[in-house]
Amino acid sequence: MQLRFSGVGAGLRPTHYSHLLENSAEAVHADWFEAISENYMDSHGRPLEVLTRIRETYPVALHGVGLSPGSVDGVDAGYLKRLRCLVDRIEPFLVSDHCSFGSTGAEHLHDLLPVPYNAESLRAMCANIDRA
Repeated sequence: MQLRFSGVGAGLRPTHYSHLLENSAEAVHADWFEAISENYMDSHGRPLEVLTRIRETYPVALHGVGLSPGSVDGVDAGYLKRLRCLVDRIEPFLVSDHCSFGSTGAEHLHDLLPVPYNAESLRAMCANIDRA
């Protein structure tokens, strides 16, 4: 995979919303924005509406923290469905997440934990990435 995109990106935060919506692209000193996927996965509400409007002017990358591809329990099907809906709506130029795990079974640990460095973990990670 080769990305053909360059420029200066910035992490999109709610404190940026007003400035981005009220000013022209020339007044904004960023070429693209990174949005944390989980912050916009609800199908309603102001954050998603703002991201949709920002995407009309700027390229957006989605970066997640909750996929948990390193989990031996697999990735959550509901999470993947919500992420797919967001990707379809925003059409980001990049979707990424951490190669870590943050859940085990139905428990979400609210952290990015390291994956053990062994063959079993590698197989689980690869299977989860293929599924995603």
